[in-house]
Amino acid sequence: MKILVLDDFDDFSVFERAVKKIKEEIEIVYAIDKDGKLDKDKLEKNIWDSNILIVGHFNKEIFHKANKLKWVHCTSAGVNKLLFPEFIKSKVILTNSRGIHPIPITEHVFAAILCFQRRFKDHIKNQIKKEWKYERSDELCGRTIGIVGVGEIGKRIAEIGKAFGCHIIGVKRSVNEKINNVDELYSVEELDKLLKASDYVVLCLPSTEKTKNMFDISKFRMMKKNSVLINIGRGDAVKDEDLVKALKEKIIAGAALDVFREEPLPKESHYYGLDNILITPHHSGSTLKYDERSIKIFCENLKLFLEGKKLKTKVDKIEGY
Repeated sequence: MKILVLDDFDDFSVFERAVKKIKEEIEIVYAIDKDGKLDKDKLEKNIWDSNILIVGHFNKEIFHKANKLKWVHCTSAGVNKLLFPEFIKSKVILTNSRGIHPIPITEHVFAAILCFQRRFKDHIKNQIKKEWKYERSDELCGRTIGIVGVGEIGKRIAEIGKAFGCHIIGVKRSVNEKINNVDELYSVEELDKLLKASDYVVLCLPSTEKTKNMFDISKFRMMKKNSVLINIGRGDAVKDEDLVKALKEKIIAGAALDVFREEPLPKESHYYGLDNILITPHHSGSTLKYDERSIKIFCENLKLFLEGKKLKTKVDKIEGY
């Protein structure tokens, strides 16, 4: 069995040791260098007989050359860029690294929430100008946090939100199960109830045909005027021109965006000119523990794969998550 690695790890030896503990005979080939650049010669030489691919990016050309491919593992949670018709129709299994992000992304979400709640942006500006301005801030305790897409990340946000003393509202495709720490749970069709009640609206959505441009001006008008939108899911869930309008006209109070339709965010983006927005470069899920968690998820699935069992983070290629 051969694993072809098309994504970089900080230390390839850590990955190799973890895999060899499971099965020594597995051949591992790295077709990527330390700078994340693809070694095309190694790819061409090894793709035809590789059984498992570990990828950050994946395309039709690679897929059509992989004659013995059985399983593709994506080192991130989002897989929408990997899905094309031939791959979707095939019997090749796709897994992702969902479960890797709840801790770091939740910390990022509350860093953003507290930045707005405690007015840190204003304090930083005053510090730069060497100005001492004393103004009271309101407390987070007692506020309502709305979570759109209560998956593993959303559940962690709910847990930490309750620790702060917040009221938690969630929206989920399926509302049959009770979710710990969520005070009110609504279906997607009842999204307006969440928007009208929430002080912070956190988007934890995947990128699918149903979620693209889901948040437009009509949704922003449903939100409170003092509310803040936080997006750590996918950039295409937000209609950019509508959010810019909502922020400029103070339809909502602010936004914290970590994901964008186009990345890196172009310098000419209207977002840069707004003072009621917090922009971060899609790093909410990236910490020094990323590789450790990613390798653990892959190895758990590798054991199941070798035993012929269902993999834990298998992706529905049609649904996209």
